[in-house]
Amino acid sequence: MACVQITLLLGTPGVPLWQRNDDARIIHDDEALQRVRAYIVANPSRQRKRQSVPVPPW
Repeated sequence: MACVQITLLLGTPGVPLWQRNDDARIIHDDEALQRVRAYIVANPSRQRKRQSVPVPPW
């Protein structure tokens, strides 16, 4: 689904869907995935915050 369609569904046309300068990373391989998993396990307070984020309606 395109960003424009998502913002229309959310009732927020023209509002950016993605935040600038976020910490999003592309996981390219199993080694990178293991590093991300280890980071999450080592930071349980951040893990709890992520679990409390509401699921988007789409």
